[in-house]
Amino acid sequence: MSAGESAEAGRSTGGDDSDLAHAANVLVLSGRLDSDARATYVEELVSVDLSNLLVVSFADDPARWLENWHSVTDPPETAVLVEGVERDDGDDRPGVERVLEEPADLTGLGITVSERLTDWGSDSLLIFESLTVLLEHVELKRAFRFLHVLVNRVKATGSTAHYHLDPGEHDDRTIATLTSLFDAVVTYEDGHWQESTWP
Repeated sequence: MSAGESAEAGRSTGGDDSDLAHAANVLVLSGRLDSDARATYVEELVSVDLSNLLVVSFADDPARWLENWHSVTDPPETAVLVEGVERDDGDDRPGVERVLEEPADLTGLGITVSERLTDWGSDSLLIFESLTVLLEHVELKRAFRFLHVLVNRVKATGSTAHYHLDPGEHDDRTIATLTSLFDAVVTYEDGHWQESTWP
């Protein structure tokens, strides 16, 4: 079944009866998000009561998530932006910290993420953008072991995490292997986020 068929078979997200409302670790199946998709993402998939945001982005400037947050609601008080490229412009907004990590250094990345989530506890969101880029640097088996530890750390700290993956860049076996790690799967189709299953 394709991602599109999977999305149609799912149901719209949102509401306390949704499995997503109780999911600690969510796999987000979509291509690179444009500004409209990002805004919809914040509106439909993210709790407005967040105090802390941790963005790991090897696909784009993680600060773009904060910009979209501003257009929808007040951003979290604290934000840590983890990226693989050092930027000259910096970020002098209060409560925002930038951290440099290599995508292939899973040990260093794991320590950075784990320490922040442990310090923050609940009311925190991790956005991992993206697993597709991660898999360009490490093999699937190694990524799976890393994510297995990470999803358990998220649950232990009472946090929530969203992991982005472009289904058009991977075969069904890879997606099925990764999907087994998560509590819920969502897809973006025709301007809406929907819970789905894979395949």
